[in-house]
Amino acid sequence: MRVGRRVGGAFLTVSRGQARGQPRATILRVNRPHLRLKIQGTDVSIVDTLRRICELQPRYSSDNTAEMKERGNLIRHTLADQIRDLSPRLKPALANFGDELGVDASDGIGRKTEAPWVRFCNLTMSPDARTGFYSVNHFTADGTAAFITVGCGATQWTNGELRPFSDEDLASKTSGRKTSSWSDSEP
Repeated sequence: MRVGRRVGGAFLTVSRGQARGQPRATILRVNRPHLRLKIQGTDVSIVDTLRRICELQPRYSSDNTAEMKERGNLIRHTLADQIRDLSPRLKPALANFGDELGVDASDGIGRKTEAPWVRFCNLTMSPDARTGFYSVNHFTADGTAAFITVGCGATQWTNGELRPFSDEDLASKTSGRKTSSWSDSEP
């Protein structure tokens, strides 16, 4: 399967395949050289980082195993830093919203979470992941895909506890927001 779409001048291709007896995995290809960054003297791309996180996802454990330590480092440091390094290119594309660009990430507080994330946002509009709207990277639990989506907070602190918004509150919060999907027919 191949799916592609032009996004901000970059053409993203997603294809599924199998390599060396490994489970099927989503492979992302981006034809933009500026998405390659120098990290500790080694050329590592955001795509390579996303791919490695996807490879580690099926090995999920809430314990801090070697694989989860590596995944945590990739989420909280490598990928977050790679997105920060892109901020000079992101800011003009985000116009007025790019002035206070922030990046943060989590792979769990205390125990590891099955759903790690990295987000970038305007810090005035979204000072934390529970407030406002932002762009966020998510990963499937089985490691077959990575997504870059528009996200919004789905939980809130109430009486000292983190509680999910009701379905009605979420629907109200997101009503009128436009979405688009990728398909084989949209090059």
